Amino acid sequence: EGMDDLLDGVIGQVAGGALPHHDQEGAAVAAGQGCGGRAPCDGGRTYSTDEVRAIVQAAVSIREEALRCEYGGILQDKLKEQFNSFTRFNADYISRQIKGNPFSYVS
Repeated sequence: EGMDDLLDGVIGQVAGGALPHHDQEGAAVAAGQGCGGRAPCDGGRTYSTDEVRAIVQAAVSIREEALRCEYGGILQDKLKEQFNSFTRFNADYISRQIKGNPFSYVS
């Protein structure tokens, strides 16, 4: 999932289309009113500081969760590999100890 797709999804979740548009000074602008004569509109949406903060926090949370899942999977794989390596080493060590001195209990 690309960063643009992630942000679009987060913006859709946070804004949901229900939040009012804001002009450059943070005042709410009703949908379809344009930019209040201050500057030409480019058709884009202007977000308030609180909306941007919410969008960024949501995006960071989503990315953090994805990274935690990815890291958890990698960690599990490495731990399995380490355990298997230890198990092989231990079995080999015990096998060599038994083969090296089969009657150590007899003096």
